[in-house]
Amino acid sequence: FPSHDSSVIAGDYESNIRTDFPDVIDVTVWGGEENDPPIYGKVFLSLVMQDLSHVPQSRALKIESKIKEKATMNIRPEIVDPEYFNVVVSGFVRYQSAQIGLTASELKDLVMSKVSEYSQNYLEGFRKSLAFSQLSNSISKIDDAITSVVFEFKVSTQLDIESTRDTNVLKNFRNALVSGSIKSNSYIKTGDSSFTYFLKDVNGKLEEWKFEGSDETLATFSKEIGTVNYSTGLVNGSGLRGTPVSGGNALTLNAEIDSVEIVPGFNQVLIIDVAQSTGKIEVKGS
Repeated sequence: FPSHDSSVIAGDYESNIRTDFPDVIDVTVWGGEENDPPIYGKVFLSLVMQDLSHVPQSRALKIESKIKEKATMNIRPEIVDPEYFNVVVSGFVRYQSAQIGLTASELKDLVMSKVSEYSQNYLEGFRKSLAFSQLSNSISKIDDAITSVVFEFKVSTQLDIESTRDTNVLKNFRNALVSGSIKSNSYIKTGDSSFTYFLKDVNGKLEEWKFEGSDETLATFSKEIGTVNYSTGLVNGSGLRGTPVSGGNALTLNAEIDSVEIVPGFNQVLIIDVAQSTGKIEVKGS
């Protein structure tokens, strides 16, 4: 590489990886000194493959080896998986009924088309933020009869849990969160198959609750798992053991962002869940 400056080295890594590995569609690099917590002497890389899958171990080793061959400094590269955040957009688009030449259904289709285009063109890659103003402007341009766009954003990400040993809960949404908005899907707690459990936040605490009926109003407190920092979006806990009701080992953790913009972290990728958002966005004539 031509330079020892960390920012230039990062750019060189990205350029060389794109050239040497065409199945990598996006790459981001950051120095260990920028990591949280800092890890000096390392350079971290995260890659998005063509099918949005995680990088296979054999492929990761080959990429790391190639980086070491070209490096001019004694820096240890480490590939970390991208962290995908699905975004559900909810709210409404208000329009003047007498001034539009579209049915409500036709307008709704055009709105969702714009939402899908926004995700594909401006998100689904590293260092790409979701900005309400940009999204709402594209929707407002559909027709002059549109008078307002009001949206809020909820995000979800995956947390792998195990049934045979305790799992640490460490998720950093890296954006301010709405208090009381964190909730997981249901899981069966190891040692108690008679009930299902879920996680939620209460006054800055991450808690485990037990379903004793058909809805959350009949749930009872089980135990405290950890803490939630609403300002930074850091969710931190331990002692979680179980199996998701949906199968597999991926527990979904949902939260509402307390902002009109979502700024992802180094290895985080935002993707709008258009299917889920379709049922959450209304068009309202007046």
